[in-house]
Amino acid sequence: MAAIQGTIGLFFTPAEGALLPRLVGEDHLVTANALNALNDNIGMLVGPVAGALLYAKVGIDGVALADAATYLVSAGLIALIRTDARPERDDLAVGGSAVARVARPLRGGFGAIPGEPRPPPLASAAP
Repeated sequence: MAAIQGTIGLFFTPAEGALLPRLVGEDHLVTANALNALNDNIGMLVGPVAGALLYAKVGIDGVALADAATYLVSAGLIALIRTDARPERDDLAVGGSAVARVARPLRGGFGAIPGEPRPPPLASAAP
């Protein structure tokens, strides 16, 4: 089950992060990201406890059915989302090839590094 959830997460998590700005807009993006992180943390905190209590009441078959039901509810709610997830045409037209679109900001970022002050080391390797 963990392997299946991990595999699904490989696709779901990046898609969720990429789609969130389109769903909430720039004005509410910080709040939406914070609520999304809070939701994930609450799930990690409450999920094992809820699973253990459910297991004590209904056994492993009930836990598996409840888990499957939560995935179905999640899929149903995701299916209700109505937005265009495709990139803007301007995003595709700028810079030509995919390699050029990735390399341009990398060059800019690495070019800014030499001019930045260095932070002090956190620990010393002195004997």
